[in-house]
Amino acid sequence: MPKTLITGGTGLIGYHLASALYAQGVDLRLMHRSEQPPKLWANWDVEAVVGDLNNPRSLAAAVVGCDHVYHAAACISTSQRDASLVQSVNVGGTRAMVREAAQAGVCRFVNVSSIAAMGINGTGPTTEAEPYNHPAGYLYNESKRDAESVAHADPSQMVVVSVRPSLVVGPGPFRRGSISKLIHVALRTGLPVAPVGGVNIVDVDDVVSTLIAGMHYGEDGDRFLAVGHNIKTRQLMDTICDLLEKPKTRFSLPHNATSRLAMLLKLWCSLGLPGQPPFQALAVSGTNMYYNDDWTRDRLKLSEPTPLHQTLQKRIDWERSQP
Repeated sequence: MPKTLITGGTGLIGYHLASALYAQGVDLRLMHRSEQPPKLWANWDVEAVVGDLNNPRSLAAAVVGCDHVYHAAACISTSQRDASLVQSVNVGGTRAMVREAAQAGVCRFVNVSSIAAMGINGTGPTTEAEPYNHPAGYLYNESKRDAESVAHADPSQMVVVSVRPSLVVGPGPFRRGSISKLIHVALRTGLPVAPVGGVNIVDVDDVVSTLIAGMHYGEDGDRFLAVGHNIKTRQLMDTICDLLEKPKTRFSLPHNATSRLAMLLKLWCSLGLPGQPPFQALAVSGTNMYYNDDWTRDRLKLSEPTPLHQTLQKRIDWERSQP
């Protein structure tokens, strides 16, 4: 059985990927930055190795002897204070990981990217082929776009595949994404106001299935989508409220209101002030961020996505279990 390295195994996607592969009996090596292995892995019989994407020299030991690499580690931030770190980790770190993996003789490399790395089709669901078309200044998006470019620029014989998840939802003590934040807020105050537009929600287990299939069946240079359900934002918020038995959303904010707020929050981020207000989400709130992954599903022989209410319920149950 091939030796498999996972970076970012303490994040939502990386942890659930590691858990699935561990259950399959895969020979795992998990890379982490701290001197002590994370408690998340305490009950697993796996090899842990110290490595830091900001220290390329530390990566050689992480990949030696490995056949497969899943690169899930990344820095997620929209604050200008973190601009150099985001660039260093997401772009420089990916470049270094790919280089060291190729030199170590790794056969297959899956880069965990994001829909942030690609553009949006304003007239219908976006496919895998959509070129990047976001306005300048989207720090995280640009870093994921550039990380993909450097991942696929390596001239070695190693097969490199990228997988682009949409808004990922799943249980566990991880950094809350935008949908998990909605659930967290709804548990306490409900969701009285909704922006217009629409989003795509994907279950973390479906992302894991796409990553594993991409590792086995992807061809060099492939970019796959890991997406689930296209849904209007208000309908999503009403679904969350139904599952929580909270009052449904009472009215929608028009796009001109959310876009003005987005401009103020973008200024906040550009000044490097504390926090990471969701200016990008508000800026595109009037857009239907919908995706069509027919090509990916056909190539990787994927099953239908997990029903949305099941995905949301798993996160709700986890949030309710917390003190």
